[in-house]
Amino acid sequence: MTGDDIREAAASPGSNATVLIDLADDLLADEQRAVDAIEGEIVAGVRANPRAARAAAQNLGLAGVYAVGCLTKFAAAVDAFDTTVSGLNAQYHYGGMSISYDHRDSPHGDLTAALDALRADLDRKYAAAEKVLDEDANEVAREFATGPTAEAVKALVAAGFLALGTAMRFPSITYTDAELADLLQRLKRNGTLDAFFAAPPLGTPSATLNRILDLARRMGVDPKTYADVLQQYYVTKAAEKAGIDLTTWDVSKGAEAVSDQYEKTYAYYAQLFLDNPNFRWAGMAAMIGPSFAAGFEDIEFFQTMARELADKLGPIPDSALPFPLNQLDEISRMGEDELKFYQTTFLQMQKDIFYDASMMHEAYLEGGMGSIDELRRAGLLGDDQQQVDQAYHAWQDIDTASRTGDTDLLNHGNEELLRREQFYTIADQYQDMKNHDPTGEVMTYMMGLVGQPSIPGTHTLGEVDDPIHIEIDTQPLIPGVQGGEVTLNIPRSNIADFDTRWGLIKDDTLPAYLDLIENDPDRANEILNQDVRERIDEMRLSERWPDILDSLVDTKVRLW
Repeated sequence: MTGDDIREAAASPGSNATVLIDLADDLLADEQRAVDAIEGEIVAGVRANPRAARAAAQNLGLAGVYAVGCLTKFAAAVDAFDTTVSGLNAQYHYGGMSISYDHRDSPHGDLTAALDALRADLDRKYAAAEKVLDEDANEVAREFATGPTAEAVKALVAAGFLALGTAMRFPSITYTDAELADLLQRLKRNGTLDAFFAAPPLGTPSATLNRILDLARRMGVDPKTYADVLQQYYVTKAAEKAGIDLTTWDVSKGAEAVSDQYEKTYAYYAQLFLDNPNFRWAGMAAMIGPSFAAGFEDIEFFQTMARELADKLGPIPDSALPFPLNQLDEISRMGEDELKFYQTTFLQMQKDIFYDASMMHEAYLEGGMGSIDELRRAGLLGDDQQQVDQAYHAWQDIDTASRTGDTDLLNHGNEELLRREQFYTIADQYQDMKNHDPTGEVMTYMMGLVGQPSIPGTHTLGEVDDPIHIEIDTQPLIPGVQGGEVTLNIPRSNIADFDTRWGLIKDDTLPAYLDLIENDPDRANEILNQDVRERIDEMRLSERWPDILDSLVDTKVRLW
């Protein structure tokens, strides 16, 4: 039996142990929900009722986890034995050849003696390896017999045979300051500090992640070492609040498969703002999100739009348009892979924004600027100093404004978070779409053409850009009229370009949003409390397209 065979055998108790751990966590959550719904003397009884079942689940789960750790330890011992035996076999094979060559002119007896000596040496080494394996087996057997004490579990964790994230799900696993100091030195000496604080699997509860962070902070570890755990902790906290399952958030499966996740992100942003009106970025993200979601849900409808737009603009020469009409034909012929590329890119953008924004907001909620500074020291605010400084100063402005009531400072800080989102978080993905041959440039152009922010008082990019005026033969547009002036209400520029996108946001979308929340807060709250799915359906392009198409061309007849 190989080490891999043993690890495979450990998968079953490991899976069962996880189920038991989850059961204990669920019982605790159910208990808390019940307690929150009642008051008075009954509270004590409700708390006590599931205690025995929760303890039993935790104890059985810990036993299963401990068994996996012990089996993993023995698997490593078997791997070491197999490696040693493979080396001995290689020595015998190549040693025999060497002896044969060196003694090719020697008497047969000398060669036989040399081979016998080699075999004897290798037999001694094999026996020593067997003894080590037997000792390892006996040690693991004793550990099994001893049971899952806290000290035994911590020893398995320190040796790398049991994941820290798994062990930390048990309240009985705690560390004294002396143990932490010893553990830190051991991990540094073995070069395993980074591996020790590697992020556990998605789905690990935030309470467990917080216990890992507590260990790291108490040990004085550089935040860069536990950065992955830190980000996962705050994102998991946000996901738990929103009811999002991070383990199933796979954008490659398409919009329908992850609609629950992105709908809940917009509801989460809305609640952030409703609970704390200083989080103005979150309120704007919640308002505009449904129009964004409607766009990637309607990605296949772009083919229909391209065909109808080509028909509408057909009489107009290419020289008057920001793109050649034949590119619309490319969109109308797009295959499934092309459509999937644009949709999954949009879905990834939406997910990336949630990971970055929720991390910062949850950090600030938990520890104010101290937690934001920890994100900075962990390297989670950006890849270059300008990006880091921009985010940190944005939160400084929000923090100061929350204490002083300075609205201008508050708006500036939130605007900088918005700029971070557009310039750092998703700018590259917009450009990836624009540069995607052969449809990228005109596809992203159309996104700006039809995009309508779901915030009252906002305008499309075509409305904000200077209208295009041309004089043409209007006969194809208006039968019986030879000539006239046509105004095209279509953008001159591409929404995928940051300057274009930011100009629209800064000059139109953001002012309309601020006017709404400052001068009509009841209307703003009504929008934010509306069901997200209803708002997405209202913004579907398939519903709005006929009106959009009618508004693209204004014909003012002037007889020549």
